[in-house]
Amino acid sequence: MGELRAQPCGPAAVVVENATLAAGLSCAPIPVTLLDATAPGRPIVYCNEAFCQLTGYPIEDVIGRGLNLLSLPADEGRDLDAVVSLAMPKRELQMRRRDGRPFWNALSAGPVRDEAGRVTHVVVTHTDITEHRQRDEALQSALTHAERANWAKSRLIAVAGHDLRQPLQTIVAALDLLRRETDLSARGRRLLGHAEIAAVDLDEELKALAQVSEVKQDLAPVIEDFALDEILDGVIAAWRPRAEHKGLSLRTACTHVAVRSDRAMLRTILRNLVGNAVKYTFEGGVLIGVRRRGGGLAIEVWDTGAGVPPHMLERIFEAFERADSTGNEGLGLGLWIVQKTAQLLGHTIEVRSVAGRGSCFSIRLERGDPAAARENAGAAQVGGLEP
Repeated sequence: MGELRAQPCGPAAVVVENATLAAGLSCAPIPVTLLDATAPGRPIVYCNEAFCQLTGYPIEDVIGRGLNLLSLPADEGRDLDAVVSLAMPKRELQMRRRDGRPFWNALSAGPVRDEAGRVTHVVVTHTDITEHRQRDEALQSALTHAERANWAKSRLIAVAGHDLRQPLQTIVAALDLLRRETDLSARGRRLLGHAEIAAVDLDEELKALAQVSEVKQDLAPVIEDFALDEILDGVIAAWRPRAEHKGLSLRTACTHVAVRSDRAMLRTILRNLVGNAVKYTFEGGVLIGVRRRGGGLAIEVWDTGAGVPPHMLERIFEAFERADSTGNEGLGLGLWIVQKTAQLLGHTIEVRSVAGRGSCFSIRLERGDPAAARENAGAAQVGGLEP
């Protein structure tokens, strides 16, 4: 609120001016009080009807008293004193009406000065912001609960993705030992194969949960030049048993190229794309190839699987969304992880699909320098990095 200055026009003029001011303020919709800055406690010397309606006090119970008549019993009054003394002229304070009901009051104070520049009065406007504060508090409470729930969910995901994989690895090892050291019948080996596939599937889902917690940390990628085959060979090896079990071909073409990316993150993308292709293809096969695109490359994963309906093409990259209707189990996290990881890398993911015929997912990325890739391959072997 700005300053008001009393005009030196003599006592009669001041009376007329004050009467005119009072008449105007009495009709104002905003609650207003006028405090005497020269008297101890700065008592109220004027209030309008809007103030009486806001507080429930009649005028005769207000005049001569300080604004602390609105203070809550537990309020020590320091904040209110800061307003009326103009030390902090704008504050939002919780106060009480005459009937004891609390309300939030946005106070704004401004000085009235005489011709000598001395502060003679303080004008204070009052605004009931109770509903606004209640909405803010409800929103803040909801945000707090949401953050706690999100933390709990993230913690559960991290535990499921990391800790639960340890006993699963024991199961996988036991199944492998059983296959190698036990003389099983053809039927027994077939059932054991089903169990191994189920264990691998569960391991992939738990691995996806672990990747979710990693992606949410927005880890900074380590960009370098390296040979694509260094990571692709491991991805193919991981999914080949599943493909062979389903009678699918799993091939690569023109993949002997250098790329510029983060090894681990690009491996995550390829593992999910190839895994999805193998899981949702039932006859035919999967092909991974590389094409030149402008000054960069496109790594493409083709399959002859179920395909994606047109209305699902945008949604398949959302968490827990699945386009598959064949009854395959899955969390629907793979493509979400692919998209988020690609965004961290600055790569682009594109998809072309025909329902019932198959899909092609492509990763657009920079071409790497072959010489630098060879140097980095040597450094990776010396450092013991995962190929």
